[in-house]
Amino acid sequence: MAFCRGLLLHVVKYNHGMAWRGLRGWLAVGVFGVALGCQAEDVPRLRLNGFGTVGVVHVQAPQGWGFRRSHDQPRVDEALRADVDSRLGVQANYELTPQLEAVGQLLLARQLQPQPLQLAFLAWRPEPGLTVRLGRTNNGIYQYSDSRNIGFSYPWARPNNETNASLPLYTLDGIDATWQWQQAESFWSLHTYLGRSRSTLPSATGGRVTYDVQRLAGATLKHTRGGLELRGTLAVARAQIQTDERTLQAVATLDQLGRLPGLANTPTGADLRDLHDTAVEALKTGNVTYLSLGAIYDDGGPWVAAMEAIGSTSGRSYGDVRLGFASLGHRFGAVTPFVAVGTGRFTGRFASRADWGPDLMSALGPQMAGMTMLLMSQMDRNLKGATMDQHSLSLGLRWDLHPRAALKLQHDRYWVARRGSLTWTDAEPRAARPGVTSLSVDFVF
Repeated sequence: MAFCRGLLLHVVKYNHGMAWRGLRGWLAVGVFGVALGCQAEDVPRLRLNGFGTVGVVHVQAPQGWGFRRSHDQPRVDEALRADVDSRLGVQANYELTPQLEAVGQLLLARQLQPQPLQLAFLAWRPEPGLTVRLGRTNNGIYQYSDSRNIGFSYPWARPNNETNASLPLYTLDGIDATWQWQQAESFWSLHTYLGRSRSTLPSATGGRVTYDVQRLAGATLKHTRGGLELRGTLAVARAQIQTDERTLQAVATLDQLGRLPGLANTPTGADLRDLHDTAVEALKTGNVTYLSLGAIYDDGGPWVAAMEAIGSTSGRSYGDVRLGFASLGHRFGAVTPFVAVGTGRFTGRFASRADWGPDLMSALGPQMAGMTMLLMSQMDRNLKGATMDQHSLSLGLRWDLHPRAALKLQHDRYWVARRGSLTWTDAEPRAARPGVTSLSVDFVF
């Protein structure tokens, strides 16, 4: 009992430090505290489960390039790493009544801004087929939103990089509802949700930015028959990229420089103003509409397959995305070899049109020209480093060495176009063909 009280106090202090606002913060604290049980008579209604991955990756890439599994991981350019896939999670489900359940999940993984509390919600089932959840849940845009950290649940070393690493949406603080029903041999579900989310992301020049989703509303329709599951998602996010005052001042300086008499009518002046306009547009609050279509096939037989396509539009000239992947595997007893392909591209990227040096030297002199060149290069890298243009081919196998553990070996080859290195450490405008070899053990308990 003393241990339980101490642990609950620690959770309260942690969430106070997170500066959560109003109901969301207190709900997360209360749900996880209740979910731990802490009373002997409650043990029959408490379920504790866990999952984890122990893995290493070796990256073969140009000097300075490093691989990231997700957009919220830090930019690290070491070749041999154990922090890309390795993670440990614990989930507690506590049945308060037959209709009311509290759920909490803690995750230990490498993140730019650690966020251990992944799930913290109350689930209410007022009638069969209807579930309402209030608190912190996963968002529904990805096909693998609920299972992206549970490596044991899918055949690959990690969900496809193009479709899962580039979208900076992870948890959702709010409310959702799921309706499930059956028609003949088909099973249907409709999942609707409303909430907000925040993610801390690395900038291309080593700083941090915050992706603030002020409102995310969406719906996912699923149809399952036999071993085939089809899903479609439509979601709208009202979001803003938040950065520091230094970056905002740098953006304003670009416009001022571009209007100087000696630069206004030059190609470099046009690039300065274009950089300014593109950065301002990227930092504005606006709506982003996501459409996702996916399918999974697994009837327990030898063949397993999956695919997903995601598109988004923001009504801007910068940042629309087109993402997709497909995978096919075949079981040979406990061993499943597979092949997968992926593609990802952001549209509307800034592209410089001039050699800036001569115009800057002529208009500003050596010292100011060097400072302006550095400023333009950093802003250019931030804009290009926030875009993706790559394709991938993955080969691997999964060996189910135990009913609760699987060994995976995988090699990914990426074709990264010039100005398209979003999920890589280096944002230099150059093309590359990096490779990633992964060895991991996934387990559940």
